[in-house]
Parts: sequence; structure tokens; C-alpha cells
Amino acid sequence: MQRDRYTLPGGRREIHLSSTLYDLSYEIKRAHQHRILTVIMAVVSVFVAVTLITTFWLLPVRQTSVSMEPDIAPGSHVLVSLVEKKLVRGSVVLLKPLHPRRETVLIRFINRVCLFFTAQQYTPFSRRSHMGEHDVLRRVVGVPGDTLYLRDYIAFIRPSGERHFLTEFELSPRPYNVTIMAAPAGWENAVGVSGTTETVTLGDGEYFVLGDNRRASLDSRVWGIVGADDITACAVALYYPFSRVRRL
Repeated sequence: MQRDRYTLPGGRREIHLSSTLYDLSYEIKRAHQHRILTVIMAVVSVFVAVTLITTFWLLPVRQTSVSMEPDIAPGSHVLVSLVEKKLVRGSVVLLKPLHPRRETVLIRFINRVCLFFTAQQYTPFSRRSHMGEHDVLRRVVGVPGDTLYLRDYIAFIRPSGERHFLTEFELSPRPYNVTIMAAPAGWENAVGVSGTTETVTLGDGEYFVLGDNRRASLDSRVWGIVGADDITACAVALYYPFSRVRRL
């Protein structure tokens, strides 16, 4: 142990254990740096894991419109599976955007980082958009082979090989609710999305999708039949708000 002596005013001497203090300070500094590095590595590892999961398996989607009320209200968060492609009547699916926005790799990276640290609440470059620029959630009402039509916003379906039409609710293995508001007196039926359609038969790989809020949703009544390639993922669960957590 090295000791340093210093002469203080008045001739007094004081002994400092400089080497010991230096070693202790160095060890404290190394421990502090190690903790910081550990935290950084943990955050990076979680970020990479979440990025891989949301790129190849599960993707969180935030519902921003009223098109899927009442079951999926605005502000709800839904988990969709990118690998689940077994679609049945009543499935909620994520559709590709009609007019995809082009984003650079840097912008996509910044958006992912912001979504990670804000629990999927904020993206600086994609928050505001025009209609059709982002993926949308809709419900599968008709599957390949179905013949169907809409009357008063309810789908009537005749499955392939069957003789009679049944309502969408009678055929769906998954219960769900729809919003159908009565039109006010004097309302012109030509305004808004129609509640009545002509009969259509779906071919292989064709689906008829509707929003649950039938008066305030753009869907197959406007876009027409959607193909299997237009479907990105299948919703598996609503996980926020926590009071409404359930399987979809």
C-alpha cells in the first residue's frame, strides 16, 4: 500500500491512502459501467426479439376508426398472427392497404423504435394518414363457394352445396356483434355505404369482408371481393383495454 504524505499549514502532516482510494474508485467505476452495459444489452435484446416476433409471427395493431364497433372500439389493441391463414366465417383479418405509403428504411426503423418504447402508441412519421394508406381490420363474412347478398346491412349466405340462405350469425362459428343504427327521418339511402347488395358467388381464394359498424365502414361493398393475397394476417386476440381482453 502506497502512502502519500502532505505537509499542511502549521507544519502538521496528513497521510492519504491514495492507491487504495484510486483502486476503490476504479472498481466502482467499472461496476457502474458494467451495469450500464448490461441494461443497454438487455434493452437491445428485447428490441431485437420484439422486432423479429412482430415481423414474422405476431403483430400488434391499434384500431383507430369506428369501423369495427362495437367489438373492436377505437383505441383497442389487437394481436394478429402473420402465420395463421385458416380463415372461417367470422374471422377478423388484417388487409393490405389500398394505397400503401412508401417509407424509407430509416423511417421504418424510427417508427419501430418509437412503437417499442411507447407500447405501440406513437409513430412520428405514420400517425396521420389518408384513407387507405394503412392496413385495416375487417371481418370475413363470406368464404370461397358462398353465394351471398346483403339486406338491411345483414348478410344472407348460401354455402356451397346448400339450398337455403341463412344469416351470417347462424353460419359463423364465432359470435360477434354489429352496429346498425337506424337512419334518421328523411335520410337519403344513397348517402353512405349501402345496406343492400346484389347476389354474388365467391370463387376460389375469394372473400367477402365487412366492418362490424355497417353504416360507417368501407369494405367489400365499396372495394369488391378481396383475394387471399390481400389478407395479411388473422386476428387472434384483443389485448387492450385489459377489461375487454378476449380471443377473436
